[in-house]
Amino acid sequence: MTEHPSNNDVISLKDIIQNIQQYWKEIWNNKLLIILSVLFFSFLLTFKAFKSKPSYKASLTFMINDEEGGGGFSGIGAILGSFGLDGPGGDGKNLDKILQLSKARKISQNAFFEKVEIGNKNDYLANHLITYYDTLGMWFEKPFYKFWGGESQLKEFRFTQDSVKAFTKNENLCLKVIHSIVTGNDKMNGITLAEFNEDSGIMTISTNSLNPDISYELTQQTFKALQEYYVKNSIEKQKVTYDLVKFKTDSIQGALRENEYALANLKDTKKGMFQTRDRLPELRLEGKIKIGYAALVKALENLEIADFTLKNKTPFIQVIDEPLKPIFPVKQSVFKAIIFGGILGGFLSVAFILLRLIYRQTMS
Repeated sequence: MTEHPSNNDVISLKDIIQNIQQYWKEIWNNKLLIILSVLFFSFLLTFKAFKSKPSYKASLTFMINDEEGGGGFSGIGAILGSFGLDGPGGDGKNLDKILQLSKARKISQNAFFEKVEIGNKNDYLANHLITYYDTLGMWFEKPFYKFWGGESQLKEFRFTQDSVKAFTKNENLCLKVIHSIVTGNDKMNGITLAEFNEDSGIMTISTNSLNPDISYELTQQTFKALQEYYVKNSIEKQKVTYDLVKFKTDSIQGALRENEYALANLKDTKKGMFQTRDRLPELRLEGKIKIGYAALVKALENLEIADFTLKNKTPFIQVIDEPLKPIFPVKQSVFKAIIFGGILGGFLSVAFILLRLIYRQTMS
């Protein structure tokens, strides 16, 4: 036998319409509150937009081409393998790895201690950053709840050297603070951001600050440090191999030149001597020279292969667009602030009115 729900369990369309009418009536009766709320939040966000300082964003885009050749180089790869050298081939570098490198302190500190000119002053970029944040009142600012004690001893601190290994405790502390400001941490975003497009593989380094020169120089120096570190570490093994082969080739050439000079000097001093035993040193030197030439040919061949491998492994970083001065300011839109403030004020006031109505109905 089929059971039918009771009238108490069914919400009729009439009940829904009555509830909507009741909610609408409550909203209409409190329209003044809604209007005041809309005006208040619109004014608040508009005032904030007026008071906000313009920011300057400098962006640099680039691509990394480190995909070594494939099938076309298989023959060369076999030749390189016969000499114990690495030939072309292998996986391309992961863009995520480059993204993480851009946040590393090793990269940042290489950028921080490049000397740049900002405000007619040539100094470390790190010192320019300290001065910039000091003018904003954000460099080691004393917390409001500390009523005793003077200013931090690092308030007037500036770097005087770029040897990180020789840094004092205060220098290390300042370096960590600057790195946190630039790259961000768990509590805040950094002013410099690195990202990439997964479809195109194009990477972007951008800095957004209130000083156009800071934005420009920090973007440029970060890219420069990242480029140098990435290229150097990508070819480290091949560079060591090339240097060893080059050293061996130079040594063979040096020994060959010495033997040639010794042979020529011997022939000059032994003129008029026709005994066979007197020609033994000359014959020995000629033998060494022949062996030296054979070894030099082999060494030069190895050197050419090592040089090719080094160049083939070297990633090519192509700059697409770099920041150009002047960098135009970007200020918060007053129109968007008015619209968003109105929407926010209307939403909060309506939510308050409806929740208050529901609370009254529940308690009654």
